[in-house]
Amino acid sequence: MEYKNNEALMLAIQGDMADVIDSISNDVLALMQQHIEEIVYDPFSPRVYQRRKEDKGFLGSWTTDISYDDNGNAIGKIYSDPSDEFMELNPEQFVHGHPEESSGQTTGLFGTMIDRREIMDVAIAEGTNYDFYLIPKEGEEQSSDENWWTKPRDYFTPTIGKLNDGLFEEYANNALRKHEFDFEKSFSGTSLF
Repeated sequence: MEYKNNEALMLAIQGDMADVIDSISNDVLALMQQHIEEIVYDPFSPRVYQRRKEDKGFLGSWTTDISYDDNGNAIGKIYSDPSDEFMELNPEQFVHGHPEESSGQTTGLFGTMIDRREIMDVAIAEGTNYDFYLIPKEGEEQSSDENWWTKPRDYFTPTIGKLNDGLFEEYANNALRKHEFDFEKSFSGTSLF
């Protein structure tokens, strides 16, 4: 098919390019979720709550979205969605929150509930913004891993590193081929961040 101008060409391939961006976004999401498993979940196990993982847990809160800018360009977004649809909130059991007056307590929970879901992506990666800690029960010693959630568990940096080391180009080339775009080269040598 012949196109009379760039606008007509862009309009014709807009849907296919959105599919390409969606494919790339899903590949990047899978990579990030792999790093969340390895860096966030694997090193420590909680003793106060049960992890939800993909079942309304932090891992399952990650999703993708395609939007369009003013010029009609598709933009892929990967983010942690803190809504009830993707992430459970049960502060009484220390699931993505805690009772406000529970600082240092593991029993006798009461008071206003604190919802931590909005900051969890950054708090986990940086080990910051935590406002409660477990205090050992009388006669117990404080374990070096007792407040492990306050330590940085940076899943972003290795994800970005792998993408910048050629994995993004591989994802892009695979998506373009999958959607039958004829191309010579995509993003070779370009750093994403």
